[in-house]
Amino acid sequence: MLTEEEARWLQQSSPIWLGKPLQLGSSAKLGHSMRLGNVIELSALLDLCDRKIDELSKEDISFCDFLNSMTARIHDAEDKALFTAAVIEQFIGD
Repeated sequence: MLTEEEARWLQQSSPIWLGKPLQLGSSAKLGHSMRLGNVIELSALLDLCDRKIDELSKEDISFCDFLNSMTARIHDAEDKALFTAAVIEQFIGD
């Protein structure tokens, strides 16, 4: 089950960046992008998605719209490709 904070985070419309969240005192520059805000590791994002999908399945709601909304929040093309491949592998299969 998702915490209230996790549920709010998933419902936001702000961009998602894949990577390690910055720690206080760290440089804000990652690669060629400024990635401040919703930075999350791919494995953590997939875990959140998995738990959200479990909740949706209990309510008999399709999870396709949810996964599409997560994909739309990822603006970096490489991040989007990684997330899409991981989603297909983990949730959709062959």
